[in-house]
Amino acid sequence: MNGITKLRGLSKWKLVVMVACAASTVCVACAIAALIFSLMLADKNSKSAITSTAKAEMALAAAQTETARPAVTEPVGTPPPSTLTPLPGGTSVPPTEPPMVIVITEIVTVTPAPDKLRQVAEATYKRIVYIQLYAQDLAEIARQRAAGEISALEAGVARLTTFDLIQAVEEIFDEAQPPAVLESAWEQALEVHEDTKAICAQWLDEEIDSSEVAETLGSVLDRADVSVQEAAQVLIDHYGFDTTSVEELRQQAVQEIRQLPAN
Repeated sequence: MNGITKLRGLSKWKLVVMVACAASTVCVACAIAALIFSLMLADKNSKSAITSTAKAEMALAAAQTETARPAVTEPVGTPPPSTLTPLPGGTSVPPTEPPMVIVITEIVTVTPAPDKLRQVAEATYKRIVYIQLYAQDLAEIARQRAAGEISALEAGVARLTTFDLIQAVEEIFDEAQPPAVLESAWEQALEVHEDTKAICAQWLDEEIDSSEVAETLGSVLDRADVSVQEAAQVLIDHYGFDTTSVEELRQQAVQEIRQLPAN
């Protein structure tokens, strides 16, 4: 009541001014609120526009990349001719490969013997050659004496020298045991040695003459040749020799046997 009373006490113009001021205050507040709302709406629209623009730019870039990529085309060519064999019914069967042929060839190689075994084999062969040589010497002395080419004295000296040679060779028989592969040839040579020694002793004792010596030694020489040939073949088959190296070994034996009596 006091407020109303006060208002009634104011003049008309004062009331108008107060109402105008109040209205102005309200209008200013409303204007400020409207401005703030407008600013917020503008900011939201701006962000939406930026987002839309970015999406549009990304889509455009993707479209350009897809357009720039070269198109891949499969090569078109003539297919290779078929290797299948056609059948009367129109079908084809794969070609058949020829059967595999395996050829097995047996290769025989001679492995060189160790040095020690080779040396024993060489020594055995040389002893067999020694036996053949003095058997041949005794046969030649008998032939020359029977033909009158040498005197009885010369024949006597020659056969005595041969007998000494036989004994000198006999002393080296036990120096080395012959290898098993040479045992057969060695046994034959030993028989030749014993027969030759016996014939020479009989001639020295004048139990037989030169013609009988030559006749008896015929078969002995044949067996001596067989033993030497067999031994030579063993050297080739088992010890890596060839015909040339065997002949060289034989020549060494010839040179060595001529020096035996002097030792």
